[in-house]
Amino acid sequence: MSLSRGFLRIRRSVKAFARAPGLACVLLLTIALGVGSNAAVYGFLQGLIHPASAIRVDDRLVSIFGRDRSRNAGPLSQVEYQRLKNNSRLFEWVGSARVGPRVVHSGEHTAIVSVASVTRNLAAVLSLPSSNGAVINSHMWASEFDGRAGAVGSRIRIDGTDFIVTGIAPDRLEGLYSDQAVDLWIPADEKLLDRDNAEKRDLWVVARLRENVSFDLVQEAVGFSIIQFTGLAPNMARGLSRAGLFLSFSAAAVFLVACINVASFL
Repeated sequence: MSLSRGFLRIRRSVKAFARAPGLACVLLLTIALGVGSNAAVYGFLQGLIHPASAIRVDDRLVSIFGRDRSRNAGPLSQVEYQRLKNNSRLFEWVGSARVGPRVVHSGEHTAIVSVASVTRNLAAVLSLPSSNGAVINSHMWASEFDGRAGAVGSRIRIDGTDFIVTGIAPDRLEGLYSDQAVDLWIPADEKLLDRDNAEKRDLWVVARLRENVSFDLVQEAVGFSIIQFTGLAPNMARGLSRAGLFLSFSAAAVFLVACINVASFL
């Protein structure tokens, strides 16, 4: 009985809109404006916050960083990194990367390039080949090795240490963050941390939160700034999150106005 009533109401509504096509078009346009604005803003924000990259985006992956004197995001020291690693209650794992210029010898070529030494867990997030050798980015492969397939297996020397090139980084992986270009990736040996410079802030830290652990809880517990890790520069990610909040409110306001217009027309 209720089904037949529903069809009857739908038929009456269709007839009513057919008698007033102008009203029907205005209602449809208003609803489309409200829904379309929300979809457009959501897609725009997702494109900014989660750009196309080789990074395996995970809601529980976070960047943990300190603040310099200018209140900009910065790396942590080895002491701070070890303290985070020991906090297994909050994190499934904690990884790090040390990025900086190094002297690299490749055949007869010598150059100063940006090298990142990364821990295994972080290397997996960056989709880097799992090995104990060096991984070169696509730009260095094209410039130094002329795009030859023989680049893999060749020997390079980084600050006096020999490495075998075991792979080429994904094309879309420019660096750990969007403002830090990396030419070479090598595995980090945490047993060889320089304890004489344990207070030096040169480690970019990325961690994976445990289930049911919130950002606020971690921030309060560790005392550092935390944002979701997407590959964007931390300062840029914070700015986009504020802009995203404003745009979300704006889209919600447009949708609310559309609903009020529909109700008024009806």
